[in-house]
Amino acid sequence: MFVCFSQQGVDDHWCPCLEFTEVNASSKDVIGGAEMAVKYINDVILSRTELLRGSCAKVQLKKILKAVSYRPNDKLRRFSSTNQDSDRAVNFGEPTPDSSHYRINFMTTPGDALFEASVAVRDDHKVKVNPFISRTNVYGNQPSCISRKEPYARKFCYCKDMKAPV
Repeated sequence: MFVCFSQQGVDDHWCPCLEFTEVNASSKDVIGGAEMAVKYINDVILSRTELLRGSCAKVQLKKILKAVSYRPNDKLRRFSSTNQDSDRAVNFGEPTPDSSHYRINFMTTPGDALFEASVAVRDDHKVKVNPFISRTNVYGNQPSCISRKEPYARKFCYCKDMKAPV
């Protein structure tokens, strides 16, 4: 797996050294990635504390809105070394092997929450979810049942006692 500037605090999700390509949202890897991101969300809200388990509804994948694959640009994948002591030449070699990486925008139900998640899919189709999932729409009062005591889970929680939107 590649790492792009993570030592400086820039997560792979925001790395400027990546090339993005839109992919079919119904591909096996994208669907598997979105399902694992939803599983991660449910793990946060259903297994961390009694308050979350008792208050938040289990969410389900409603639809995948968009997916892009990303990978380091060719020079980064082939980078080997630099000669800092003399001519500062940059040396390149063979590209490094890597997993497939996707940034997936999806909606969950209940509550029609919109999320963006980065996932890595290995050749054996095992998925690793980047835990920094972004909520891209306003959650409003959906997490009102936990917002004071479990603020870190607000973006994921849809309170069970909420009335369904009409």
